[in-house]
Amino acid sequence: MKYIYDILLNFQDSSRFVDFFEWDEEDTLEQVKRIPLFRVCFQDMNQFIFSNIKVEESFLNNILKKSIYYDKNKKFTACLFCDLRRVVAIEFAGDGSVLAKSSLLLDEEKDVIHCCKRLKVCRVPYQVLSKGAGSFLTRKEEHCKNYLYHEILSLYQNKDEIKFNYLYEEVFGTDNLSFSDRYQKMMDQLNFSFDKKFLRLYSIVMLSYTKRTGG
Repeated sequence: MKYIYDILLNFQDSSRFVDFFEWDEEDTLEQVKRIPLFRVCFQDMNQFIFSNIKVEESFLNNILKKSIYYDKNKKFTACLFCDLRRVVAIEFAGDGSVLAKSSLLLDEEKDVIHCCKRLKVCRVPYQVLSKGAGSFLTRKEEHCKNYLYHEILSLYQNKDEIKFNYLYEEVFGTDNLSFSDRYQKMMDQLNFSFDKKFLRLYSIVMLSYTKRTGG
């Protein structure tokens, strides 16, 4: 088995792959002492990055507790997958499901790809539990979208028409639609056509809360 030594990983929720340029200063970065490496085909790599997968027991047993953190030499079950274009680190639960995924720093990814060129393509037995949504939004944009979704929903449920209408008209201008129709239009646009108008709206909402708390 091929191992990679001394790399930095940023394990995030398995629902979304976070590229290294989206790493946040508040993320918990882990210095990994050792982790197994497998070369896979392009099709499998896409599934590993963008879908929710579960590896079979035979593969899981092969990598069980063979990765090591520098911190107290703690062992965990994970590996690197590489298709000579990209690299993804995946941590697995005891049943083979994905706990978390991490991208690599650009220079470390290049080193791993170079090492992987000497490996044969490995067939990893797995099943796809669910396909990835394939969002093109950045991590920050996803946060803004989710925050606005709950803010708008709260205003509608609490029947706060004054604040809702102010936010609505920042995006769409004035019209003769009813409160409920405006709400539906706002949610449809937020879900399917998120753009710079909503990023500006997020800034407005955050500014209003800052003023309210005297920040």
